[in-house]
Amino acid sequence: MNHDELTKLIGPVTANRLHAIGVHNRKDIESLGSVEIYLRLKDRFGSSVTLNALYGIEAIIRNVRWLDIPDDVKIRLKKEVRRSLRS
Repeated sequence: MNHDELTKLIGPVTANRLHAIGVHNRKDIESLGSVEIYLRLKDRFGSSVTLNALYGIEAIIRNVRWLDIPDDVKIRLKKEVRRSLRS
């Protein structure tokens, strides 16, 4: 997956931000996981990073559109983020 492919999947802003934190392809995304990447994005870019980025990253892993992420998965991801922030 090159930058253009990543941009098509997740949008130009998030794709550029992923590159800025060293995430360049599907292998990087699958290796780190959506929650870890989301936390790194939040750490670097602050409140401008929304949960939609988390869902978009998870969608890449699952090979679906972010709108097709089931609600129970979204809830689980948010809980994982909260747990990680407490640690």
